[in-house]
Amino acid sequence: MPSFLLHRRVHRASALCLGAFAVVHIGNHLTGLRGIEAHLAFMQAARVIYRHPAVEALLLASAALQAWSGVTLLSRSRLRNAANPVIALQHWSGAYLGFFLLVHVAAVLVGRGFLSLDTTWYFAAAGFHVRPFAWFFAPYYGLAVLALGTHVGCALHRRLVSTTQAPPLRQAALLLPMIGAAVVGGLIVSMLAGWLYPVRVPPEYLAPFGG
Repeated sequence: MPSFLLHRRVHRASALCLGAFAVVHIGNHLTGLRGIEAHLAFMQAARVIYRHPAVEALLLASAALQAWSGVTLLSRSRLRNAANPVIALQHWSGAYLGFFLLVHVAAVLVGRGFLSLDTTWYFAAAGFHVRPFAWFFAPYYGLAVLALGTHVGCALHRRLVSTTQAPPLRQAALLLPMIGAAVVGGLIVSMLAGWLYPVRVPPEYLAPFGG
């Protein structure tokens, strides 16, 4: 099997695992629109599955494989498809997702392993409540959700190019996930920042930021 096809299959397989987790994780954040307690209750139930050692090992392996295969695919196809704006958008959104994934996983592992913090809603929200870190975390989270929607939209658009001649359908496949992700990302950022309801982050979560 050619190396490029192997990398692409690894990339897709790891993306399916991470995508399933992302749906649960973003859904968890959206339950937080009803309040912090709703978010914590959903997380407690979901952790029974994704904190199982076998599942967690699979997710960490998928994250590593996604980053490795993504960098390889990007380096091989960037020049060849530089003139295609949809492919370029898919590459840039994938690159940001890779950055977010590495930083986010590292932060969670450090929080759990070295800071002895329970990485709940408060762990995600803490950076929003200590200046100047809020200026980093708002775009950091918002762009991650937007990049995910963009990446999915680009993949749908490219698949429809080979199966349909209807430009409006291809455009809808690209734009609707991006618009939906922008709305969801805005809601999550607003919630974590305390713009939707009052938020009091416990001191132990603020301490790593000097808060």
